[in-house]
Amino acid sequence: MGAATATATLMMYQHNKRTEMSMFKASTFASCASSQYKIPSQDEIEKCRQDIFEFIKSRKNVAPLMVRLSWHDAGTYDLNSNTGGPRAVMRFKSGESQHGANAGLNWARDMLEPIKAKHPNISYADFWSLAAVVAIKIMDGPEVSWRAGRVDATEAGESVPDGRLPDATQGCPHLRGVFHRMGFSDQEIVALSGAHAVGMCHPDRSGFIGPWTTTALTFDNAYFVNLVDMKWHKTT
Repeated sequence: MGAATATATLMMYQHNKRTEMSMFKASTFASCASSQYKIPSQDEIEKCRQDIFEFIKSRKNVAPLMVRLSWHDAGTYDLNSNTGGPRAVMRFKSGESQHGANAGLNWARDMLEPIKAKHPNISYADFWSLAAVVAIKIMDGPEVSWRAGRVDATEAGESVPDGRLPDATQGCPHLRGVFHRMGFSDQEIVALSGAHAVGMCHPDRSGFIGPWTTTALTFDNAYFVNLVDMKWHKTT
């Protein structure tokens, strides 16, 4: 199970063969509730991609944070109710932006805002997702297939209840509950966890501290290697 698989599922791009998640489908116009989003041209997207690339390339240490921003935007999806998912509702000052699991993501949003201002025709949800794709590439990860079409929330009231994202203090039943809600299998849960190969924990965000691997700015399979090869001891 490689990190590339984690990337594909992380971006919520690939169609799940068991169901079609219609809110992620792209066409000439993407619609959600009463809003309508005209898909930007490929030329616009590529200009935006290049601006993001230049920004993150010069500050590689922020790349994992961009992946986390996109993941936390997408990871609230509920398959049964068709709620949550990538819609950039965290850009509002209340709602999901204040959820504990999203602590510290305001820094990512603030850093990206000057670039977003240059590309007003691209939705925030698309923009954050594209930033993650670019960040993964900069960290020597794979070229992730990507397309536009994510419609932005229009107000903080579209936030979902707190608690939809994984809580590291809870065990396997909790993880299964979170990811099965999105339509993922146990195998896909394992694949997604490979994204922990990049970045590190911060006490003011997750309550934990330190990196998962010794190569925190390289998108590889070191997380899985460590799980298999290192000796682990239960602590209380």
